[in-house]
Amino acid sequence: MLSLHQVEKRAGGRLLYEGVTLRIAQGERWGLVGANGSGKTTLFRLLAGEEEVDAGRVARRRDLTLGYLRQEAVGAADETPLLVHTTGSRGEVATVEAALAAVEARLAHGGTREELGAWAAEQGELFERFQALGGFDLEARAEAILHGLGFRHADFVRPIRAFSGGWRMRAELARLLLAAPDLLLLDEPTNHLDLASVEWLEGYLKGFPGAILLISHDRAFLNHLVTKVASVEGGAVVTYRGNYDAFERQQQERQALKAQAAANQERQIRDTERFIARFRSQANKARQVQSRVKQLARMERIEVEKGSASVHIRFPQPPRSGRVVVEVEGVDKGYGDTAVYRDLALTLERGQRIALAGPNGAGKSTLMKLLAGVELPDRGTVTLGTGVKRAYFSQHSADTLHPERTLLEEVRAVAQDRTVTELRALLGRFLFPGNAVDKRVAVLSGGERSRLALARLLVQPPNLLLLDEPTNHLDMAAREALAAALAEYTGTVVLITHDRHLLQRVAKEILVVERDPDRDDPATVTLFPGDYAAYNRARAEAAPAAAPNRPVKKRPRRRREDQRKAKAEVNRLKREVDELEQELEVVMAEQGELDERLADPDLYNNDPTLFDETIRRHQEVERRAARLTERWEERLAALEMAQEALAEKDGAMG
Repeated sequence: MLSLHQVEKRAGGRLLYEGVTLRIAQGERWGLVGANGSGKTTLFRLLAGEEEVDAGRVARRRDLTLGYLRQEAVGAADETPLLVHTTGSRGEVATVEAALAAVEARLAHGGTREELGAWAAEQGELFERFQALGGFDLEARAEAILHGLGFRHADFVRPIRAFSGGWRMRAELARLLLAAPDLLLLDEPTNHLDLASVEWLEGYLKGFPGAILLISHDRAFLNHLVTKVASVEGGAVVTYRGNYDAFERQQQERQALKAQAAANQERQIRDTERFIARFRSQANKARQVQSRVKQLARMERIEVEKGSASVHIRFPQPPRSGRVVVEVEGVDKGYGDTAVYRDLALTLERGQRIALAGPNGAGKSTLMKLLAGVELPDRGTVTLGTGVKRAYFSQHSADTLHPERTLLEEVRAVAQDRTVTELRALLGRFLFPGNAVDKRVAVLSGGERSRLALARLLVQPPNLLLLDEPTNHLDMAAREALAAALAEYTGTVVLITHDRHLLQRVAKEILVVERDPDRDDPATVTLFPGDYAAYNRARAEAAPAAAPNRPVKKRPRRRREDQRKAKAEVNRLKREVDELEQELEVVMAEQGELDERLADPDLYNNDPTLFDETIRRHQEVERRAARLTERWEERLAALEMAQEALAEKDGAMG
């Protein structure tokens, strides 16, 4: 379907990779991994045809359709309504729909018998293609995808410009999913999604008919989806079978074997060099010495990739707080006329490790801001316990950094009685060693900014950590380090994350926040006494079984499509009845002429042979008339039924 053959690519004079060969077949699920800056996104651009290779070639199937989701929202933030933007990816569906409309207009205007027959045949073929493309339920499928990605029904008519960058990214993802290309290139598709949307997307992609190539730092997402991994390693792309966990095991085994082979080769080289040095001056050993010199020259050295620097996050052990960490009493909180919480009561105790879970828009971030003191309640109180020191990391913490400061200046601004040496050591654990601390914040990447924001958070050891999506922009290694640090942290943790691996490792209880954003009812908050896996099992057991044969109310768009189909069926049957009537008239006229001939007694007396031929022809015409009459009656009955069905649909539309 799509393949790379001996591809070489440079960026800014630096060799990203060479000799890369990769083949993606129909329906395969690939994960693309590698260190930041290794060239993963560049590889996507090569596959998508947005960049050219420096050597080698990219081969694509001639009729291949490809959808590419970039890390950041693309396209104009214009006045196009969300639903129209999503269905705008219809491609061939829109073309066929326009052709159908044109054929219907010609049929309504009328034409010759030959033209009507040709147009009717064309209409039938177009209907079959339209139905095969899923055109009749396109809008319903678009709405289902948008709902799954967290959009509400009221959002469908909002213009794209009214959404933030993250929500425009969701809209772009919905557009690509609806288009259902042969190959999906997804570059960090879960970055802007909440937990419910990530789980929905994972389920949707499991049933996706095309092939998928995926870049993601979400371990659970990769594990549940991919069956092959392509890893950018040391200027090459190495392929592995299995999910991400299987890839890690195989990669470690491969690197261990390579390191052992390199060590063996190094011993062989040292032995050979010692032999050469020892016997170089001895004439009787000259041939052997020269042989070993040539052997060393021909030897291809085994190079072991240097391991990338790792993030070492270690939370300072916090001072002990009182038993009650936060007391929430009688809290009301709303925005305008929308009541998010009413009479909320909640108590957090020392050492609890709680994750907030619930649908998008339920009020999880609002509750986190109330606990952090960033938002004040409209009524009621949020009281910290004795000795509580809280630290709050939000989705936008990285945006609060000061671009003009150096990294060291940024952490010193929040430090109290911490030496420069201590701050340098702290930054070093977050992969900012040596002179890197003198860089300006303005030049940092998104992942570096997130690491710096986390480092700044830990300058003073808090005993209450409030973390809202702390893994955004962190790579897999940094996420693993954060998960390990939080697992060892002895303070109280409240966490919002769409990273299920982090969620499972850290949270011991789930605080479920539920609220319908389309209604005025405030949110309900319920504590589930178990981890995320137990919470998911409980949800699955409590989910009601689907009601059998439940009637589905059709949407207006679907009813219009059904009406169009019914009208086309009536028109088709009318044409068939008209054609049969015209043909029957011709046959009946011929039968009448033959009856008159046979009634003439001179026919037999004058020409017995002609009489026999006329009898034979009369019998043929009679049989043909009977067949035509039977078909005409069948088509007429079908027409009457179709007209009744159309009348019912017209009534439903009215």
